Amino acid sequence: MKNILKVDNLNYKIKHIQILDDVTFHVPKGKLCAFLGKNGAGKSTTIKCILGLIKNYDGGGLSVTSKT
Repeated sequence: MKNILKVDNLNYKIKHIQILDDVTFHVPKGKLCAFLGKNGAGKSTTIKCILGLIKNYDGGGLSVTSKT
């Protein structure tokens, strides 16, 4: 099945603090995805990277497919 969203090895640091460490997940077309976790786990930061609000992340890639 084709993935509508792919996040591979996403890393993000603020100064010397690791906020995201090797975040990887794929969301297949037609499926739902939920971010669950404790406060400070990096849920909002991951979404900001996906939306392009944070651009200076390291590591693998982000791929969002908008065509159906």
